[in-house]
Amino acid sequence: MTRATVRTASSGDERLGKRGESRREWKRPRTSTRARTTTREKAKGSIFSAQYLPSGATVFSPWFERQGDFLRATADLAQLGSGAQLVVEVFTKNKEDTSDGTNADSGATTKITLTSATRGTTEWGPSLSPGLKEMVRYKYTVTSNWVLFRMLTPVWFNAVKV
Repeated sequence: MTRATVRTASSGDERLGKRGESRREWKRPRTSTRARTTTREKAKGSIFSAQYLPSGATVFSPWFERQGDFLRATADLAQLGSGAQLVVEVFTKNKEDTSDGTNADSGATTKITLTSATRGTTEWGPSLSPGLKEMVRYKYTVTSNWVLFRMLTPVWFNAVKV
């Protein structure tokens, strides 16, 4: 019996079998229980596909760059415990700021509030005080019970200049 040898060919790695015939070397795909997020998805603000948050949780998403004057965000509440409520707010800051940022609406009236398994969409823009700065992130707050939700990729667009 001869041992298999590995050689590099133009079509990829090949192994020689016991009888000298060529057979393609297959690499096992990487598997993981964790979801992977690409750099492009992070840049667009696509943070995760689904997330469980327990009662009383307050969680901030990672920062991502503003890509327009207006942000239209959609939260999709898949499941929730009895009496649960999910509130999504937008926080903003400039790149050089080391703070946690400030609410994009100082009056805290512009937010997504969901109390049933549905989608909610809200728009943030320059008409709010202080408006959107260079960096943006979401703040998720859960009251009364648990929720299972996801954030859809945000829609960015610029103001019309006449």
